[in-house]
Amino acid sequence: DDSNVRLWTTKTEQCECIGLLEGHEDYITSVLIEENFVLSSSADKTIRKWDMSTCECILVYLGHESTVNKMISTGDFLFSVSYDKKARCWDFDTGECIRVFKGHKNNVTSIIFIPSDKENMSDTLQFIKSQAERKNQFSNGKKLHNLPSNEMNDEDDIYSKDLIITGSLDSLAKSWSIETGECVQTFKGHTSAITCLATDPLGKILFTGSGDHTIRSWEIMTGQPLKTFNGHQTTVLTLLAHRKLLYSTSSDHTARCWVMDFGDCTRVYKEHEHSVSCLVENNGFVYTGCGDSNARCFDAKSGALKRTFKGHTGAINCLRLVDERLYTGSFDGTLRIFDASDLLLDKTNAKKEKKIDSESNQIEQQDFQNHEVIEVKEREY
Repeated sequence: DDSNVRLWTTKTEQCECIGLLEGHEDYITSVLIEENFVLSSSADKTIRKWDMSTCECILVYLGHESTVNKMISTGDFLFSVSYDKKARCWDFDTGECIRVFKGHKNNVTSIIFIPSDKENMSDTLQFIKSQAERKNQFSNGKKLHNLPSNEMNDEDDIYSKDLIITGSLDSLAKSWSIETGECVQTFKGHTSAITCLATDPLGKILFTGSGDHTIRSWEIMTGQPLKTFNGHQTTVLTLLAHRKLLYSTSSDHTARCWVMDFGDCTRVYKEHEHSVSCLVENNGFVYTGCGDSNARCFDAKSGALKRTFKGHTGAINCLRLVDERLYTGSFDGTLRIFDASDLLLDKTNAKKEKKIDSESNQIEQQDFQNHEVIEVKEREY
C-alpha cells in the first residue's frame, strides 16, 4: 500500500533492503522480473520498468484507463490486463502500445500467452516486431492490423497459433490474435466471474476457474467446451497445471488435485482455516498460502500435511519456492523466507529407504517457525 517496490538480498545473514523503487502513485498490483529489469503494475493505471542495478525508473507504459491487474512478458513484448476492460500489448524496449484488445464487458482479471513455438519467439511476434521497427514508414497512428495484406504469409497460419487468452468478471474468457488484435474465440459457459486461467503443457487445452465454484476445460483453437470439474464449494481462486494434473485453490478452505483428461478429483488438501489464495508444486510437495496467515506443505500424492509455516499476522497472498527456500508475501506488510531444504532431503531419503519411521513423521508434522523475516513496515529509508 506504500506504492513502492523493494529489492532485497538473502545472501547476507540478515535480509537487507538493497533498493527502493519509488514512483508509483497508488498501490502495486504485480511485479515481474525480466532479465536485469523489474516491471511493476499499479492501481495508478501505469506500468513502470526499472533498472535493477540502479533502481531507476527508465520507462513508463501509459495507456490503461484504470488499475493494471497483471502482466506477462515474452522478452520482446509485454502484455497487461486492466479494470478498464482491455488488454494491451507493449513493445518491451520502447513502451509503445502496439495493440489494444477490446471486447470484454467488465474488468479483465487474468491473462496467459499461447506461443506457436515453446522454445522460440513465435512467428507472429517476429512479424509484429519487424513491423514495429519499420513503423516510421507508415503514417502516424496507423495500426499494425491495417498493414497491407501482402505483408502476411498465410502459410505460417499465424492467426490460429499465436494467441493471448484473457479472463474477465463478465464470466467470459476470450482468445485474441496477437497479429490482428481480433477476438478468435469466446469461451462461454461459466455463470460468474472468471478468476484464473491455466493451460495444459502443450498449450492446447484451456482451464478456467470461476466464481460459480467450477473449473471448466476447453479446446483452445475451436472454443469447444470439454469438461466441468465439480467439487469446490465456493470461488476457485488459482489454477496450476503440472504434467497431467491440475491443482486448484478456493475460498472453501481447500486445495484440490484433478486429472486433466477426466476431470476427476484425486486429492483434497485440507487443514486450512480460511481461503487458500496461492499454490505451488515442487518435487512431490504442494505448498499453499492461506488467509489464516499460514503457509502449508502437503505430500502431493497422499494429501498428508507435512508442515505448517507460521509467523505472518495477515493473509498470505503470494508464495514462491526458489533454491529450497519458501518465500511468502502477506497483507501484514512482510515477506518471510522459510528453509524447506530438509523437506526435500526427507523425501529423497524416504524414497531410498521406502519407509519413514514414526520419529521422522513427528518431526515433519510439527509447526515450523525457524525463518527469516523481511519487515517492510518497520524499516526506515
